[in-house]
Amino acid sequence: MLILYYIIAAAVWGLISIPLGEMVPRDKVREDVFPLRTCKWEKNGEIYKKIRIQSWKKAMPDLSRVFPGMVTKKVSYRDDSKAMDRLVKESCVAELVHLCLIMAVVPTILLIGGAYRFIFAVLYALGNLIFIVIQRYNRPRLIKLRDKMRVREAKLKTV
Repeated sequence: MLILYYIIAAAVWGLISIPLGEMVPRDKVREDVFPLRTCKWEKNGEIYKKIRIQSWKKAMPDLSRVFPGMVTKKVSYRDDSKAMDRLVKESCVAELVHLCLIMAVVPTILLIGGAYRFIFAVLYALGNLIFIVIQRYNRPRLIKLRDKMRVREAKLKTV
């Protein structure tokens, strides 16, 4: 029965996180500050290739496929630097939401209790950590692409 409570709690936290994530003002989100800033040890996301992220990240669920109002996470050849900036900010918000979900496990295990609470906490944290890793892998590449687009757009304006 406790396992069912944990599953319900995880579903409730997940459902609550969707509108809360959408409410985050994107103009206030900055990718260059803690905890969103890329750390040196991440080598601009290259470190995640050691866990073969390219081979499994596309298999993970993406809420933008389910909820049509959300920003799609695909890059198009028609995108400009503003669209890339939006994707960078979306990756930041996604990371923050998953960090908050990991923190939400603490009151959940304290309220529900039981012998399985630490197993649930670890599994729930790992499940959210996967999505944080995906954001931290994608963001440096999106930033690099956005910055290249800005340079190109600046050159086109001067012509």
